This record gives sequence, C-alpha cells and structure tokens, in this order.
Amino acid sequence: MNISEIVKTAIASNVYLYVEESKLKFKAPKAALTEQLKRQISENKTEIIKYLRNEKNNNAFDIVNCDEGSRTPLSNTQKRFWLVDQMSGGSAHYNMPSAALLKGDVNIESAEFAMNEVIARHEILRTVYHHDGGEPYQVVLEKGSLKIHEVIATDLTINDVDKLIERKLDYTFDLAKELPIKCYCIQTQRGMVLLINIHHIAADGWSSRVLVKDFCHFYAQAQGQQLNLVEHLPFQYADYAFSQNKWLQSADYKKQLEYWTDTLSGAPEYHSLPLDRSRPVTPTYSGSSIHNQITTQTLDKFKRLCRSQGASLFMGLHSVLATLMYQFGRENDIVVGTPIANRDSADIAGLVGAFINTLALRTQIDPHADFKQVIEVCKKSFLQAYDNRSAPFEEIIEQLDIERSDSPLFQVMLSLQGEEQHDLTLSNVEVLPYELPIKHAKYELLLNVVEKQGLALEWEYQTDVFSPGTIKRFADAFAQIINQVVENSSIPISKMRVGSSEEHLFLSQGSSHSVPLIEADIQGTLHDMFLIQAQKTPHAIAVYTNSEQLTFTQLSNSVRGFAQHLINDYQLTAGHGVVVNVGRSAHAIQAMLAVMLCGGYYIPVDPTYPEERIQHILKDSQATLIIDETDAGELRVSTQDKQIQQVLDLSNFLDDVSTHSFPRVTGKHAAYVIYTSGTTGLPKGVRVSHEAITTSTYARLAYYSQRNIRSYLSLSSFAFDSSIAGIFWTLSSGAQLVIPERLDDLGLIVKLIEDAEVDSLLTVPSFYHEILLQISKREQFSSELTTVILAGEALTSDVISKHADVLGSTCALFNEYGPTEASVWSAVQEIDCAQQYASVPIGKSPGANSLLVMDNDAIVPFGAVGELHIGGTTLADGYHNNKTLTDEKFIHYEHPDSGKVERLYKTGDLVKYNQAQELVFIGRNDNQCKLRGLRIELAEVEMQLVQHSIAESSKVLVAQVGGTEQLVAFLQTTMEVDTGALKQKLNRYLPNYMIPNYICTIDAWPKTPNGKIDIPHLMRVLKSDKRKVVISATQGTELAVAEVFVEILEMDVEHIDVTTHFMELGGNSLKLMRLKTAIEEKFNLSFEAKGLVEEASVRAISAIIEQHKLQQTIKATSQENVEEVEF
Repeated sequence: MNISEIVKTAIASNVYLYVEESKLKFKAPKAALTEQLKRQISENKTEIIKYLRNEKNNNAFDIVNCDEGSRTPLSNTQKRFWLVDQMSGGSAHYNMPSAALLKGDVNIESAEFAMNEVIARHEILRTVYHHDGGEPYQVVLEKGSLKIHEVIATDLTINDVDKLIERKLDYTFDLAKELPIKCYCIQTQRGMVLLINIHHIAADGWSSRVLVKDFCHFYAQAQGQQLNLVEHLPFQYADYAFSQNKWLQSADYKKQLEYWTDTLSGAPEYHSLPLDRSRPVTPTYSGSSIHNQITTQTLDKFKRLCRSQGASLFMGLHSVLATLMYQFGRENDIVVGTPIANRDSADIAGLVGAFINTLALRTQIDPHADFKQVIEVCKKSFLQAYDNRSAPFEEIIEQLDIERSDSPLFQVMLSLQGEEQHDLTLSNVEVLPYELPIKHAKYELLLNVVEKQGLALEWEYQTDVFSPGTIKRFADAFAQIINQVVENSSIPISKMRVGSSEEHLFLSQGSSHSVPLIEADIQGTLHDMFLIQAQKTPHAIAVYTNSEQLTFTQLSNSVRGFAQHLINDYQLTAGHGVVVNVGRSAHAIQAMLAVMLCGGYYIPVDPTYPEERIQHILKDSQATLIIDETDAGELRVSTQDKQIQQVLDLSNFLDDVSTHSFPRVTGKHAAYVIYTSGTTGLPKGVRVSHEAITTSTYARLAYYSQRNIRSYLSLSSFAFDSSIAGIFWTLSSGAQLVIPERLDDLGLIVKLIEDAEVDSLLTVPSFYHEILLQISKREQFSSELTTVILAGEALTSDVISKHADVLGSTCALFNEYGPTEASVWSAVQEIDCAQQYASVPIGKSPGANSLLVMDNDAIVPFGAVGELHIGGTTLADGYHNNKTLTDEKFIHYEHPDSGKVERLYKTGDLVKYNQAQELVFIGRNDNQCKLRGLRIELAEVEMQLVQHSIAESSKVLVAQVGGTEQLVAFLQTTMEVDTGALKQKLNRYLPNYMIPNYICTIDAWPKTPNGKIDIPHLMRVLKSDKRKVVISATQGTELAVAEVFVEILEMDVEHIDVTTHFMELGGNSLKLMRLKTAIEEKFNLSFEAKGLVEEASVRAISAIIEQHKLQQTIKATSQENVEEVEF
C-alpha cells in the first residue's frame, strides 16, 4: 500500500492525520485507529509528513481572516442548510441533538457558565443569517447568552420522558434571530438528562467532540479547578467560509469540479431500492431506525479480506452496501453518499462549525464479478473521490444537469465511525449514554456503522418511503453478504443468497392463490368447453349484441354448420391457420369456434389495422383461409390468393340439428395465434395451444366461481388476447356474452350495460375510468354490476377511488396481469377500495402457473426488483415460425434446491413482492411498454420513424405529458421535420395507438459515460422543446412579475413563458429566494417560500398577487363602510 493509499485509508476509517510543528498527529474516535493502520503509519511517518505537506499545497485551501466590515458569505454547506430551512418554512430535520444521563451532584449554574463560555469561544454558535435579496450572509453577534432550561420530570414514566424530549427536539430554530443552540436539563427518576440541540448550520459530527471537550474544561473552571488556558483559536468559522468562497474562484477548484461533473454525469438520479411507498411531493423527513450487529469474529475475518485487497474497512463496507443495492434494486450503476470531515488544516481542527462535505461515490457493478472485484471498484471510486474532496457537493449539484430535489443524486448514505467514547467528564458526576429516539431522517436510508464489539449497524430511514420490514430485510441481507464473502469471496454477487429459508421456499415455488381447479385432470379443447356447456343450457342467451341475440343452441348449430362448410368447401384440416378479420359481432365468435372445431387455429385481426400490417400478418402466418366481412356486413370466406371467395349466411345453420363429424383435436393442437408488437419493427405471432388456454380458462372458472357470472360485457378488440378471457369464460359457464358493436360511444355502452343487465366486465383501467365518468353524469343508472376486472395497464388509485364513488361496495374490483405468452392471465388481485395503495399490486397466481422473480438466471431476494418469469401449462408454444425468438424468451430453469427443470417465459416485466407477498409491477426491462392497455414494442415505432423520415436514428419513450402517459418520439437530425406529414405516413404502417403524440428533434444524442442514451436529459429536452409556443406576458401584473424574472434570470422578457416554472426557466434554489424577496418588495406582500416552490410561474405568482390585492380592497372597503353611531 503506497503513502497516498495509507492516508486515504485513514480518512476512510475516520482517522484525521495532520502535521503540527513538524510532528505527525491524528484525531480520531476511540478504536478507529486499528493496530494494523497504526503500524503502517508509524513505519511510514516521514513519508506521510511529506505527503501531507504536499497535499495541503495541492488540495486544501489556506484559511485567512475575513475582511472586517464586509459581509461574510455562507460556506456552501451552510448555504444548503439555509436554503432547506427557507424552502420548508423552517423545520427540525436538520437539528443535531445529543444527550447524556448525569447521576450525581450536577451544578446547573456551572453548566450554564460553561455553555456560555463555549458560545463566546466559538463565534458560529452566536451567528445569525440574513438575506436581503442578494446572497445570504452571516452576522456574528457581539454577545450570545444561553439559558439552560430546567425541567422537572421526576413524576413521568420513561416513555413520557422520551415524548417530552421528542417535543424539545422538534424545535424549529429561527436562523435569522436566535442562537442555533438550545440546552435543557431534565430531572427524571433515573437522573438528570443533559440535552443539547444544535442546528446543523452551526456544527457537524466532529464539532460535537470539540464542544464536549470545551464544555468540560469550562465546567471544571466554574467548579474552581486550576486548569491551563484553553488553546487559542487562530481562526473562526466565518474565516473558513470567507476563504472557501475565495477558493471557489481558483483553477484548483475548477479542476476538481471538472472531475466531479465528468464522473457523475449521467448517473441515476434516484436509487433503485424497492420503496414501500411513493416519494411524497413534500417529504416529512419523519424517521425511525433499526439495529443489527456483526460479531467480532466475523469482523476480524472481514478486515483480513479487505487488507488482502489493500482496502480499508470503509471500502469493504461500501462494497457490501453496493452489493446489497444491486441485489435488491437490480441496478448496476450505484451512487452512495458518505460524509467527510473536510478539515484538512490543523488550524480548524479545534473549531465548531459545519465543515463537513459529502462525497458521492459512484460505482459500476458487474453482476458477474466476485466480491474481491467489487472491492477493487469501490476502492478506486473512493480514492479518486478523496483526491477531489474539497469541491463542495452543493457546487457539484449546481453544475450537473439533474432534477433538483431534497436529496439530489443520492438518497443512500454510508457512515463509519470508531467506537463513541463519552469524553463528557464532570467532577462528582457519573456520565452515562442516553439514546435519543430517531425523530427525523435526512436521507431515505442512512447506514451508520460503529466499531463496537464487532460492528454495530444502525439503519436510519425515512418512514415516508420505507417500512420497518423492508429495512429489517436490508439489515439481515447486509449481514448475510458479509458472512458469505468471508467464507468465499469468489461467489459472483448475482448468485449470493440472501433472505430467510421461508422466503427462499416461497420464492422458488412461485406465488399462488392455491385455488383448486374445477377439473383435476384438464382434458379437451376450448371449443369442447363451449359445446359441453351448450348441451347444459341450450335455451340460454349465449351472444348478445346491439342488433341480435343467439341462444347456446343457435350458436352451437351455426358453429357446427360453418365448420362443416369450411371442411367440405375449403378442405380446412387440423393444424392450419385461418385469419379472422371480422368486426364486433356474433360473426367473429362463430368464426373462431368454427375454425377450432375443424382442428385449425384462428388468427384474429382488427379490421381497423393499416393494410400493410394486415398484409404482414397474412404473409407471416401462412394462413390457409381468410374470414372477413363485406361492406354490407356479410360473412365472407376466401383463400389467401382470393381465387376462391364465398359469402355465407350463417342464419341458415341456426336450426341445423344434423350431426357432423369433425377431426379429433387434442390439447397439443394450436387454438389461436395472436400477433403482438415486435422488436424487429414488425408484429410477431404468439402460438397458444388448447391445453394452455383451457388450463387458463379452468383457472378463471375456479377463481371467480363465487362471482356467479350471468352477463359479461366484452370491451376488448378480438385481436387482443384479453378478449379471449371473457369470451370463453362466459361461453363455458352458461353466461351471456355481451358485445357492443361500437366502442367509441360511451353512452351506448352504458345503455347496453343496463339493457343487457351486465354484471361483469373486463377492460383497461383508462377506458373503465371513462365509463365511470359517463355513468356519473347520468341522473339514474340501473346497474347489475358485481364484478369488474381491470387489466392491460397499471391500475392507479384514482380509478379505484372513482369505482368506489360510482358503484360502491356492491361491485368487486379485480386487478389482473398476464402476457399473451402465458394465455391471457397469470396473476390477480382483489382490490380493497378502502385501502391506500402505494402501488396497486397485480397479486398472485390464480393457481394455474408459477411466478418467479429472477435476474441473471437466479431468483432475487424477497422484496427485490427482478424480471418476472412465468411457468406452468398455460405457457404458449412459442412464436409462430420464429424458433430463434422462442428459444430466447422461453427458457429451461433448473431449481438449485430440488434439481427440478421448469420451462419459463421471460416476460421482460420488472416486479417485486410487497410485504403482503403480493406482486407489484415496476416497469419494463426492455424496449416494450403498455399504453392504455395496448402492448407496444418501442423498437417497432423507432424503425418506422427512421424509415419514413430524414432522421438518422430515433428513440421512443413513454412520458408523463399534461398529467397523462403519452408516447414521445425523439429524432436525431439537424434538419427540420414536418411532424404532421410524418404522422400521416406512419398511419399507413402503424395502428393509431402506436403513433407518437409528440415528436421532438435533437442534433445529437446525449450520452451517459457508459455510452447509453441519457434518458433523463431527453425528458428535459421535451420540457424545454424550443418549438413550444411561448406564452409571453403582455400587460398588467403578469408583465410586472415577468420583469422581476428578467432581472434575476437575465433573460429577455419575450423568452419567459408565463406558464413555465421558474426553475425550468433556469432558476436555482438561491435565485428562487432572490425572486421571493424581490416580489415581496415590489408588491408589498409576504410569500411563504414553501408555497413559492410549488407555484413559481409568472402566471401563478400573478394570481396570488391579484388575490392579495382583492383581499386588501375588500378589507379597506369594509372599514370605510363602518358607521359609528352614538345613542
């Protein structure tokens, strides 16, 4: 290990080395300086002194006294805390509390004297912060007087004392007016609790030790002890802040900043750990914590492993945390924050103040790498970061083109400390530690590690986003990873096993509702299920449309007659495909059943498809026949070459009671081939057997057996497999299948629900929401609805709420999930409308298939994000005439415990299990998506865009635009594109739902360091698209507000869109505070900063001002109209 690595290892271990009077000295918490590190330092003392002196010249900036009489700026760390305080309207989440239990003769007067001496010694503890529209500045008060508040709580229980302390800690400091420190002495049954609360703007963790040391000195002095004078402080914190601001103009700073912008450019803006709740718009910072322990024996082994790689304990722990984040988040680009003391100069070692800086450690994790390789990556990341440690994190964030948030770039923090020692020593007083409850959490997850009887781990987390169960799972997994790597550091991290044995059993078996199927031994075919039911309920209505109704007997007879005709006149035999290009009518159902009865498989096509897409399906499927309709709505059968073409009247078969002989069809025969969006730019056919779809249908009959379905409304295109769920479930159970002939008239659909006494339906959530809106507009609605099933796209809370409001508790709501490749459905969840879902689950398997969450051919830990793999007899045969794609998507997986080999379909859907063991959909891991329930291969859209435009390449994304999900296309071209003409061209080749709503052009693709297109950057391009019409301010209040924007943003007024947020126009947090001050002064009113953050467009601010003016006018008028009368 070279000298640089020894020094950086010491820093990573919380050991601060410095040179004073040519002597090497250190400051560190107890036990932080290990014997090995101590030996390395001793053996290389001379070289380390040279290195540190050189480092001081190369890295740290010199501290100089600030100019007297001038305003002292805030340091960058202070600026961040001040801005958070201003934006939130004041909060307690940046308070730094500490406490000790004192037993004995505590002298309050001496304690108060000592605290005031500490405040006199450290100017930062009597500093306030002002702002007058420019940069904030700090003002040191000449005198600062602190009163220790005494509280008698001897009659309170321990729990009540803790609640009392929590209230004290929840204090909000007024940084503009009062000292940033409070002190309490609380007399309890156990002794006196000394409670000190300091705002982070005035101190950091290192400062706590300085403060305790000085307090003890002055307390002893007040008690009459003869002591040496305290060491003179050559500088105060204001000098440091002044010096740092000067250094920010230097070439050295610019060099460091360049390193950070290069390193962090394109980094993920949020971690990928699975959250239990969505991030709130305004975080509460409410926190909690759990603890676990690594034994001394395991720690010794782990340290030996780290030493063998030339790494410090911190680097090893960072490697474990990165591994854990990969295991649970399945993201290999990981950013973790870590605090660094940032006290490179011995002159500030004894100062109280917020010197702390934060290093953002970015690591690229290879899932196939072993743990030793991960250590090397993390070690390199830390060493490079340390070399550039002086650049303030806040300045780095300002330079990076990332979304501003309360915790930008990283939300997971790692901190390593030596064993805490209680330096607080008071004469005649026993000092004991007093553990404070975690009330606030600054980060979503903070792992505090202390070397104490092994490793003591404290997992502090925000309760806004994490539940205790998830954090407990992380803590257990962290320990399991350490236990595994100390025994075998050669295991690829993707193969590491974390979680309990019970969880492993559950995960390997797949999730299931364990609903028994009606038939233990499923035999027969899809059409057999219908024909058997037709014999049971011959006179019941089978199909109900706007224009006709067919009984089961009529439907059965027409299907048999039609099938016989196909055999006799067209020689249709088993194993051949027939395209069914028929609209929403009974004809479509008759055609499907007839084709299957002949032994063939049907290939549904939507008549609204573009002709080019229909021709591709005809060619690719090699269909024998085509069944479609004439313009008059008559059924027509043709051969592919159109040489034989015949119009049929199926009403001729309705009363046909003759018996026909049909080929024997088994479960292995194909039932249908459905074409879905394809990655090659062309749709691909999914071939599903009778065995698969009958198993799926039997499972549906079993799962919904208690629903007593009588009348089902079919709202899906027959070209999508969601239609199959309803058609054959209904026809196999004796219920009537209700088919609206049009789906573009919501009024007619709602009327049909009433007329046909519909009690069940299946559709996509977005369309169902429109139906609910239509129902809610009616004065009266007579509903028999008892079962609504939603599938095809993510179900959101607003749809659930609307369902509950309109239909109430009498109608059950179900959320289904399933790809075409697994026969319609694979998971289902009954929705509790009273529950507040963070993410609405897709549930569990209905019993006909297994659901495995995997990554890199291994099952992921419980709660981790992974790709959903589906097994069981419901799987499709594969892709029609495409063995290569079939072999890629349908794999054989050997279970490591049982050795059982199972055929699985790789869905490409990312999911995780929630605490209730229900699956939750996260997103896609490939270039495919579902929009309004319709599956779209984005690559297909991209290919068509390039073929029919002048673009060199394209990228298509799903993005939130105007509050709804939209398809957005980006074209790489330097030339102007006529987007209207391009969309017209695309209409010939793509269905309407695959045509992008927005098309933007871009000169060159923004790239991440690993060469991928920078998606977050594209989203910002969309927001600030130069072709967007700018709504300019023209007169009145809007123009006056726009002029303030102009002054602060240094823009021309015509470029300021009155509807665009200040931050999107180029503002930042500090400029927002300047905007607040300027608006208040110009219009003589007061804004809450928190409200301004949310509503910071010219138009929104103008509306607030106009409202304020109106209120003032009303108030003045009411006062003028008051008449005083004396009787």
